[in-house]
Amino acid sequence: MVYAKHTFPSRRSLWEDLILKSAAMQNLPWLVASDFNAIKDPSDRLCGIDTWIPYFDGFAQCSDQVELDDLRYVDFRFTWATSFGSRRKLRKIDKVLVN
Repeated sequence: MVYAKHTFPSRRSLWEDLILKSAAMQNLPWLVASDFNAIKDPSDRLCGIDTWIPYFDGFAQCSDQVELDDLRYVDFRFTWATSFGSRRKLRKIDKVLVN
């Protein structure tokens, strides 16, 4: 289990740690479960601003490099929400990644 900080720059150290650890985990099964506080894809969000900013790419690039994919899930997709009504935002920031 890991926890990612809220700000984009502070999450970089987690991406770097996962990349370093992936070298030791080559050819071994591994799993990383976390509130990553990040989305990998535009489909990981609903409502709110649609702008995709470059900081969002860090998580997707890291998971691609370490060859970890989302564990298949069922039921409600989004794990975080804010506000209600027309200002509501939904995000999938909690994930289980597996090789």
